[in-house]
This record gives sequence, C-alpha cells and structure tokens, in this order.
Amino acid sequence: MLWFGTRSGGAARLVDDRFEVFNTDNGLPNNVVYFIAEDAQQRMWFGTNEGVAYYDGTEFFYLNASDGLLDDECNTRAVLRDAEGYLWVGTIGGASRIATALLPATSPPPRVKIMALEAGDREFRYFQGERLLVPYKTTVTFKFATLSHLNEDKVHNRVFLEGFDEDWISLGQERHIRYTNLSPKSYTFHVRGENALGLPSTHAASLSFEVASPFYLKSWFLSMCALGALGLVWGGHRWRVRNVKARAEKLEKAVAAKTEELQHTLTFLETIKDFLPLGLLVVDAKENIVDANRVALELFEYDLKALHGQQLFNLLNSPLSSRETMWRTLTQKKTGFELVGLTQAGKHFICEVHSDCVTDAEGNLKLLILTCENIEAQKQLELKIVDSEKQLALVNLVVGMGEVLNQKLVGIHTHLHELQEQVAQSASPDSIKNLQSAQQSVQEMDKVLRQLLEFTAYLAKTPSISVDLRQELLALAERWQKKIAVALPLLPEAIPLRILPKLRDGLDEALQNSLEAGADTVKVEVEVMLNLARVRVLFSDNGEGISNEIRNKAFLPFFKTRGTPHAGLGLWKLYQVVKQCGGTVEIDNLPTGGTQLRLTMPLDSPKYYANASTQAEAVRHAMMRANR
Repeated sequence: MLWFGTRSGGAARLVDDRFEVFNTDNGLPNNVVYFIAEDAQQRMWFGTNEGVAYYDGTEFFYLNASDGLLDDECNTRAVLRDAEGYLWVGTIGGASRIATALLPATSPPPRVKIMALEAGDREFRYFQGERLLVPYKTTVTFKFATLSHLNEDKVHNRVFLEGFDEDWISLGQERHIRYTNLSPKSYTFHVRGENALGLPSTHAASLSFEVASPFYLKSWFLSMCALGALGLVWGGHRWRVRNVKARAEKLEKAVAAKTEELQHTLTFLETIKDFLPLGLLVVDAKENIVDANRVALELFEYDLKALHGQQLFNLLNSPLSSRETMWRTLTQKKTGFELVGLTQAGKHFICEVHSDCVTDAEGNLKLLILTCENIEAQKQLELKIVDSEKQLALVNLVVGMGEVLNQKLVGIHTHLHELQEQVAQSASPDSIKNLQSAQQSVQEMDKVLRQLLEFTAYLAKTPSISVDLRQELLALAERWQKKIAVALPLLPEAIPLRILPKLRDGLDEALQNSLEAGADTVKVEVEVMLNLARVRVLFSDNGEGISNEIRNKAFLPFFKTRGTPHAGLGLWKLYQVVKQCGGTVEIDNLPTGGTQLRLTMPLDSPKYYANASTQAEAVRHAMMRANR
C-alpha cells in the first residue's frame, strides 16, 4: 500500500486505484506532512508542523513538544527506525527517539482535589466538618487540581454545581470557575478530570456549602410585609367599594334611560331598515359594521355574514382626508358627505352619505347610523350634460356667426362685381385701385370665415387614432425641407401614439410659427417614458424667441403677433389636439436664443411594448448617440 504526504492537503493512500485522503478533519494535527514511516507494530507515523502522529488503522494519536519532542515542527524525510524498534524523528530543534512499543501509554486514573473556595474577601481551604456559610450576593470561586502521571497540560476538567447547573460543564484545562448571583439555599460542588489519554478520575471531588439569606428574605420579615400589604389592600378595597357603589347608583338610572332610548332606536331600525330605498349601515364605536339592510348589501355587493364585523373603511373612504378625519366628520352628524364606495369585488363608485349618532348616558358614541346612495351615474351624467351643453352652445354660436357673415360677404361680393362693371369705362385710376382693395379685403374676410368654421370643427370631440410618431416626423421634415431645416434624431423603432388625426396640421402650424420668427433650423428631440406611457417631443428653433407676455397668450384662439393673413389658430389647434388626448403642450425661450415647444403625448396600447425593456434601452442609446 502506497502512502503520499503533501504540503497542504494532508496524507493520502492508494487503495484499489483510488486515493483515500487523511487531513485535520480526520484527526491529523496538521495538513503539512514532511515524512511518513511505519513502526514495528505496522502503524503509520506522520511528521507535521505540529508534532508527529501515528495511525492505528482507526484513529490518529499525536505527540508534540509538551510530550517530549524537542520541537513541534518536523524536518522533511527526517525519520528512521533502528534495529531495536525505536523511531528516530528529526525536528528543527534536534532529534528525538520514540519508543513505539510503549504506545499507547497506560496510566492510573487521575485524582481530583478541591483546593479552595473563595467568597468575597474570605477563603476556605480546610473543609473537614466545617459548615460553609457564604454571604448573599457574593461571587463564589472554586479552585481545584487534577493530578496525573502523564502530561498535565492535557488534563481535561468538568464541573457541576448541584442546585444551580443543569448538567456537567466542560472547562478544558481551566482549574477554577466563578459563580455569581446564587440564590439563598444549599449547594454541592462536584469536579472530576480526565488525563491526556482520556481516562476519567474514579471519584469526583465534592464540597457542600450554603448561601445565607438576607433579613428581607427571612420568613418573619416577609410575613410582616404580607400582613401590612393585606391591611392596605383591605382598606383600599373598602374605600373603593363605597365609591363604586355610589357611582353605580348614580349611573344606573342614566344607563337605564339611555338603554331604553337605544332599544327604541334599534327596534325602529329593525322595523324600517328593509323598507328604506337607501343603503343603511350600523357601525359600532370600534368602527366595525354590526348591521345593514338589503339595499346596502346590494350596494356594496356583500352578504350579511361577510359584511358583519367589517371595518367601515373597507367600504367607504375619502381620497382627500385621513381615516381619523373622516371618522370625526361622520360622528359630527354630517349631511350629504360624498365618499368613495368600494364593493367586495374592488369596484369604486361615488357614494353620498348621511350620518347620525347614538350615544350613552355619558355622551360616548355607541352606534353610528349611515345612509348610503350610489350617485356615480348621476355625477357622470351631470358632467356630460354640462360639457355637452357648453360645446353645443359654442359650436352653435360660431356656426350662426359664420352663416350670417357668409351671407353678408356674398352680398358684398355681388355688389362689388356689379359696381366694377358699371365704372369700368369711366372710373379714374384711384377709383379702380380702391375697388380692387375692397375686393381683396372681401377675399381675406372669406378666408378668415373658413378658418372660423375650422375652429368649430376642433371644438367638437373627435375619436383618437394610432399613428407612428417616427413616420409623422419624417413626413414633417420632408414637407418643410425647402423652407426650413428639420434635424431629426435617430429613431430605430416605431413609436405609436394615441392622438387626434389632426396632429399633422398642428405640427405644420408650429413650424410655420418658427419660420415667421426668422428661424432656419428646428432641432427635434424625442424621449420615450415607458413607466409613464408617454413620449415627450422637443422642437427647438433658432428664431427670435418670444416674450413672457406672448408666451402666456400663445395658446389662445385667434391670437397672433404679426400682420400675417392667417387667423392665429396654429398653436391653439396643436394645443387642442394634444390636450384632448390627455397630453400637455408647453412653450419657452431657450437660453441661447430661439424658442422651444414641448409636447407630451400618450403612447398607444402596450402590444408594441411586449419587449418594452429591450426596445426602450435601444431607443435610449440611439437617442443618446444622436444627441451627441
């Protein structure tokens, strides 16, 4: 059988074409093996950094400097077995001879002796017939010794304080132990030891002692304290009984009257609750629902068993106030209080609540009675009616004005044509010039009228559609390439928007404004915000910029800063397109000159964003490269 020693992996032997490893986990004292030798008893010896060890086929036994070696660290290949069977081992401190035939060594069991007991400033060393009495709350220290014929540095001690410890305590080579906070009673201390070979002592050394009781723990003192406390309790009890009895008599009448009132209230509720057309909830002072009528069960979609014991705020809450504020408001007999109702399935609705309170004789809340009505449909109808009436009135006004103006313009145009034929032969050059000027004014008024009618079309709500922002920007740049340069970012993916179909006209009006402000370049930046389902588009030109006064009026209809023939609906139309789809439009001056228009618009349905994280990262990197 072949054995191998390693520098850090222990020893290994080759058995049936495989290696079996022995290291510190198996009992080897150290994993650095300098030599391997076999003694006359066919046991394998290993030289390490921490002494020598031999393996008897089952376990390891080791020797070091404390056992007689000149040093713990062995030398490489420094081992020899002589003719007499001795094993010579070389260490960095010299050579040592081991009589392997005498191993394993034998020895009589060790003897254990208690040397002293220390309690505070007293020390006891002689224990024959003496009753040891230790003061209360004093640290107690035991000193002992284990006598062995072998290496006493490898002696192992165990102790047990009967009356305090639950089991024996292993101390290793320690020869003393300290105990604190021992209760007043009798104890017995036991100690026993094991020698270097693991052989235990035949008998344990024992010592009995007692911790004295202080006067305040004596039975006579405790009895006196108990009698005094009993007297105080008896006197206090008699005084409290008289007060409680008087108070009980005072409250009894008030409670009886309030109970009768409460009973009448509950009887009334039981009688009428299922005939009420409104939902009825009865809530106790702990905010738990204790009763409800049929309408309330249908309103909140609960059965009575599931609703009973529910917290009120699982059914009603307010987004504008805290739970405490809402409860305080309801207990103040609030009338017509609008809250958010929540059904068992999680559906929200607007609920109008009226509250009233039932209190006890001391004015404490007993029951809170609520009537509830779902006014969600009523609120939605009111909003739709108001919005529709406003839009209809405005559209009718503009259309009516347009019809009147159109009739007047037709008449003026006819009269001017007839007048031109009548004076064509005899009129002076100035008259002809004035006539032509009047005709031009009529044509401009006709154009304004058409824009006014277009204004009414923007007021009417139009269904939104899905468009690709990338294609819209490419088409915008192509339409305006002969008038103004449009610098677009790199857009590797389509960006679908949910927007009104008139977005293209609004973007054209925005570029028209930049052109009229003296700009020759418009830089476009795009930021996709997937977490908000929005996209932000920035249009930055190098024109004259705008003043704060103009910026505040830029989105008003018919507002314009120059005497151009258009009606001033450009930015207003773009504002309407984006706003009606839930977006925002902002305009501001740039620090370097020029104007920046910011559009924030909603993205289309998430079907395009099935791989939203991957595509968003691609778009973000592409935009960063384009902006650089």
